[in-house]
Amino acid sequence: MHSVRHFYPILLKGLMEITQLNTKDTPELLILIHGGPGFSGHYFHGFFDESPYTTITYDQGFLNMPTIDSFVEELNMVIEKYKNKKIILLGHSFGSVIALE
Repeated sequence: MHSVRHFYPILLKGLMEITQLNTKDTPELLILIHGGPGFSGHYFHGFFDESPYTTITYDQGFLNMPTIDSFVEELNMVIEKYKNKKIILLGHSFGSVIALE
């Protein structure tokens, strides 16, 4: 059974869509960072519904500067939005490069 998905558009130098993949509200936040560049985080949907943590993904590239620094800056903006939570990063493919930066 899939949890309800919540969409939280937030304005960060442009419109960045953050998608919450489950309905949990835990002190920990799992941020899924998709591969690419040029992909979206939609392929995570359905795989993390039962995660024990509040789980989100977001689409990269809203700063319109395809550099590793801009992707890291976007991730840092997402982290800043949720600074009251313990952050756990999970990157897939190119997303792992962003997470490690």
